[in-house]
Amino acid sequence: MATNLVDSLLLAIEPWRCVLCRDTAYGMDICADCIDDLPWLTRSCRRCALPLPSTGIPLCGNCIHVPADIDHCIAALAYDYPVDRLVTGLKYQRKLLFARVLGELLAIRIKEALVYGELEIPELIMPVPMHRWRLARRTYNQAEEIARWLQRDLRVPVESSQLLRVRNTPRQTSLSRAVRLRNIHGAFHVRGNVADKRIALVDDVITTAATVRELAQILKRAGAAEVQVWAVARTDS
Repeated sequence: MATNLVDSLLLAIEPWRCVLCRDTAYGMDICADCIDDLPWLTRSCRRCALPLPSTGIPLCGNCIHVPADIDHCIAALAYDYPVDRLVTGLKYQRKLLFARVLGELLAIRIKEALVYGELEIPELIMPVPMHRWRLARRTYNQAEEIARWLQRDLRVPVESSQLLRVRNTPRQTSLSRAVRLRNIHGAFHVRGNVADKRIALVDDVITTAATVRELAQILKRAGAAEVQVWAVARTDS
């Protein structure tokens, strides 16, 4: 309620401006024209959100042959311009306003999936965790910042204390696919009770899906009934 009041007061002083084109925006931080022009993912793999051709089976070649504990994976957008600018601005340049933009855009895609029966509403949203040392340096977890806006839009609570990153692994972006898979193994821990829960993992970008696969596996081992993965963007490889 307090946030809504602040937004209303700010809007009375100066209309919201689109973060991309600086034109007037209404009720969001991005205007309708820019939303329409974004690289939305219309068809992607059900298990890892890799973009797929317009026809064919719902899984990519890798997910057909490699079992996964992810029940449904959705990425709203392709990791392309201007989405990459928003993600890196949030992640590395402390532009926390972009968390709201990215959260709003992901919420649009998730609401669509709920309406069309692609997903069932989860009981908990869990952001992909950062190691405590990396979190101390950055002071915020971009996945958690995005998740907070999803909580507001979807009325699903965020739980950020039950998933722990117990190893401070090298950054995944600098590693090959094979090394990423080895790098992330055993890096996470679940604490507390997740038995019989439907959980949505939230991240900013999915690349190889190694991180979310590992998290889904440990959540399922801890008794989670279903693990969905929601990401703002997906790379094409």
